[in-house]
Amino acid sequence: LLVVVVVGASLDGVRLGLGKLLRSLHHQQGRVRLVLPDWYHAGSSIYPLRGHQFGTWALQGFHSFAVAQQHIKDHVTFGMNQVELAHVDLKRDGDQMVQYAAYLNQLNVNLSIWFPLDLFIGAQQEQQCAELFQRMARLDCLFVPGGDGGPHMEPTSFLNTVYNLSMLYRKHFPQGQVTISLQEFSSDELDKLYPLLNTSEARQHLSGLVYGPHVRQTLKDVVEQHMAHLPFSIRQYPDITHSLGAQYALPHWSRAWAFTHRRLAINPMPLFEAHIALLRANSTYRPYVSGFGAYSEGANDDLNKCIWSSLMADDSATAKSVVEEYSRYFFGSDLAADGAALLFSLEENWQGEASNNPAVARSFQLASSLEQRASAEQNDNWRFQMYLFRSYYDMYVQLRYQNELNNFVDGQEILAQALEMGSLKAMDGAATAFSSVSSTVQQLMKDTKSLTEVMVLKLNKSIGWLTLQCQQVDMGMTTIDTPFTEIPFWSKEFSSIRKLSTEAARLDAIALLLNRTDPGPGGVYVSLFDQPNAVLQPGQGPVSDPCYFFSPLTAVDDDRIVYNDYPMAFSRYAHIFYDNKLTLRFQGLQPRGSYRLAVLMWNTGHDSSQYQLAANGHSLTNGTFITKVYPMQPVSHHGLRADDGGQVVVECWQPPGLGGSGRNCQMSEAWLTPE
Repeated sequence: LLVVVVVGASLDGVRLGLGKLLRSLHHQQGRVRLVLPDWYHAGSSIYPLRGHQFGTWALQGFHSFAVAQQHIKDHVTFGMNQVELAHVDLKRDGDQMVQYAAYLNQLNVNLSIWFPLDLFIGAQQEQQCAELFQRMARLDCLFVPGGDGGPHMEPTSFLNTVYNLSMLYRKHFPQGQVTISLQEFSSDELDKLYPLLNTSEARQHLSGLVYGPHVRQTLKDVVEQHMAHLPFSIRQYPDITHSLGAQYALPHWSRAWAFTHRRLAINPMPLFEAHIALLRANSTYRPYVSGFGAYSEGANDDLNKCIWSSLMADDSATAKSVVEEYSRYFFGSDLAADGAALLFSLEENWQGEASNNPAVARSFQLASSLEQRASAEQNDNWRFQMYLFRSYYDMYVQLRYQNELNNFVDGQEILAQALEMGSLKAMDGAATAFSSVSSTVQQLMKDTKSLTEVMVLKLNKSIGWLTLQCQQVDMGMTTIDTPFTEIPFWSKEFSSIRKLSTEAARLDAIALLLNRTDPGPGGVYVSLFDQPNAVLQPGQGPVSDPCYFFSPLTAVDDDRIVYNDYPMAFSRYAHIFYDNKLTLRFQGLQPRGSYRLAVLMWNTGHDSSQYQLAANGHSLTNGTFITKVYPMQPVSHHGLRADDGGQVVVECWQPPGLGGSGRNCQMSEAWLTPE
């Protein structure tokens, strides 16, 4: 007879102990073993609050509420103690929200709602709120965002509306908490807001602040400059679900992944997320931070949720120990070691240049082996399926990426011989090269894409695409064949060039196409997305600055670009945030030489943002802010002069103090040409 005693100093402590016990079980073929010493201390929690958002994907996506219940219990097992319902429609989702509240009340797990004020403003909305609160068995917190969801309001109006919501809410839940975020407030608005928070009225209605994306101050600045004067704690609101255009975007993510997976993808990132979680749990923040409630748009970030929960629940846990427990708990002891290896390998897939990354083939081999060895039950496990899917998807994309890169180089070389071959023959040869693929590679691509398509169907049956990636329910399948190079643009240009009436005109047009990026003798050209280390100054870098407050970030916006209408560089760029400067350092130039700078500022036609440019401290825009041009085209600035060391430092910045997302100075390309 085995007797296991779980002891905790609180209900949360006992629950954490039970979770550790369940994660320590080794189960295989109907047998269960417990591998723990006679006395095991599960460690102490770093933060008391450990929450995750369950949005539309959870309210509308699960095939049954029983599946949702198991999903909650799984995450409680890894340390979660709060569920936050998000992106709700009170009329559409009311019954499901009541159902969640009743179940979480049984588990004694906190329930929060992400509550933008458009859910409350208006007589009809206020009535819906009152009716919903009346029906819910528990509701521990309302999180009201200041922006990035719902209306952005002037600080006084914002707080007064929150106070009215607080009074209605506390009629039903007198001990309930109301928290607000500082998202998208400008510098002037924050200067007005902070004094309003240090009032008796704020103390009466508010319980804390939420720190997340789109806040123009660093967490360190908020803590050091304000928290000593405010009677609140901070809840962190990390975005652990997005890979691109996000609070913790992946640094210098290869275009192969950015163009196909886009923002939301199955993204096991154990080491990346653990680094951020522990960075945000240092001694500077800990006295003022109550915990975290992470932003999520699906089950795609399932492992990342467990990393954050477990590390903040147990100060002795590591990324390695959490991944090993995750793999054993969900996949079984027989697949645990290789399952953990696959999860770490999938993180490596997305590091560095995709065309020659050996981790992609390793992940594919691990996934193929795991699928063959797995039982029918294991192969029906949606978590198992989604990591197989990512492995197969990445392998197909890498094969296609390698082939397209080679084809484009081959086509360029043929087109460069147009003077000798003749323009029409050169374009025909280049077009043939662009579509070339060997029979071996073609078969590999066909096989890996077929595996990917099969796994997509299995995932929709087991858990549903909406549940996995509610912002991209296509699972990336509509973009899996997105082009990576200039081939579509050049092919379109070929059609126009062929219509020119003379050989000389065609050859001139081909020369312009081939030399579009040529800066001339002694000049420099840089695509800031593809060559971020060439001239772009790194700032603090993503290791110490994963939010990119003081570091440039590369990004793409492929959804808004028609590929055959523009050069590929038009869809990607580097940028900086808030009041910082995007800095380009050109070196090895002619000392005191005169140069012309041309820059292509990224713009979709909906961007009226302004910027200034300076070179070696001298304004290139007459000391004023200028508006981005559209349609996109390079804008030239003359009269730059290199310093005595042959260096030109170009800086770009936006008007100070702005709110919103903070993104500015999106620059795609730069040319520095001798004059």
